[in-house]
Amino acid sequence: MMIRLLPLALVITPLLNVMSAEHTIPPVKKLITLKPFEKEGYTEIMVNLFNRDITSIEKLMPEIIEEIKHRTEGKSQTSIFGARTDKRMRSRKSLGSGSEYRVHMDLGSNRLKEINAEHFDILDGAGYSLYVLHLDHNLLSTFPHDIITTCDQLTILTLSNNQIATFDDELAASTTHLAHLDMTHNKLSSEHKELIRHTIHPNCTIVFDSAEQTTSTPKNGREHRASSSDSVL
Repeated sequence: MMIRLLPLALVITPLLNVMSAEHTIPPVKKLITLKPFEKEGYTEIMVNLFNRDITSIEKLMPEIIEEIKHRTEGKSQTSIFGARTDKRMRSRKSLGSGSEYRVHMDLGSNRLKEINAEHFDILDGAGYSLYVLHLDHNLLSTFPHDIITTCDQLTILTLSNNQIATFDDELAASTTHLAHLDMTHNKLSSEHKELIRHTIHPNCTIVFDSAEQTTSTPKNGREHRASSSDSVL
């Protein structure tokens, strides 16, 4: 009985296609979810880029911002919350720290080696405040100081499971807005951990090990990350 062997390319190519398909980034509109909080008077914009094999967000950010604008600009708060709450709403520019639109971005479990604050600065320039940023399980080796100084409404930053080994103590005056910082499972020395504790604003909860993480993660932290199952407006 003769057994016919298939060419190697016919076997490997479909396999590679399946493997790459697992990390294909879907259309941007499927990554963004709007969650209105009627009582508080603001809308969360959830951007879900979790586990997409991303190495850079430079090309993604303009698309994301355009999609966010498409969802929000020209749309009155009546269409989001209903007519009975429209009188209580103020314009985005007049809200200050209580921004009408609060961005929660999940970039966890990717392959980011560096992160550029300019990519997030254009969010603020478009009138959207970055409130929560997940950068856990990436390949970052340095602490993203510029993000904290640029995004002055950022309250939660998760940097766990990276390769961060250094920290700049000139950050002190720029961290008053930060409420929760997760630094678990990095390569920080005891000296650097102490430096972070004494540099970051005292109102910020800083987590360095898993035991602290289970008791101090805020309500809108990890369990509040963007989900593709959320309703999309």
